[in-house]
Amino acid sequence: MKLTILKSKLLSALQDIVSVIPSKTTLPILSHILIEADDSKIKLAATDLDISMTTTLEAKVTKKGEITVPAKTFTDIIRESPETQIEINAADNRMELKINHGVYKLPGLPVDEFPKLPTVNLSKEIKIAGPDLCRMIKKTIYAVSTDETRPALNGILWQTKGENIQMVATDGHRLAKFSQKNK
Repeated sequence: MKLTILKSKLLSALQDIVSVIPSKTTLPILSHILIEADDSKIKLAATDLDISMTTTLEAKVTKKGEITVPAKTFTDIIRESPETQIEINAADNRMELKINHGVYKLPGLPVDEFPKLPTVNLSKEIKIAGPDLCRMIKKTIYAVSTDETRPALNGILWQTKGENIQMVATDGHRLAKFSQKNK
């Protein structure tokens, strides 16, 4: 893998992605970011097995490839570097960063150890006005459980059926259901 990208673009994406990296983990791969370079873009991905995040950036890719690198170390290097173009080379689970006159080498882990991220079907889309969404959440949020031993009750179920949008929440004692026609 070989690519060039502006520090500001990369750092902005890394700061978002790093938010899902667990601070402590028994699986070393979860402390890594997956970087995939293809055509004129790169994809960054991270997960803690509960929450996953991916982002895509434009970059000058001269050689396709993928690698995982330690998220904290990689982000710290990018954060402390001057505003410039960053050249990234990767092969055999090793990454080399060329920034101005400095060269940084980072070890990676095998890409096949990185957990497969769930795919989202974006073919269905609903549009709802902000005030309507806020009202629906306010009408159901009071019934959401705060008991961490029952994670299935710690959220709001959203359903769409034709023109109707429905939200449902429960804590095991109370049940809140709110439906409205989507305009």
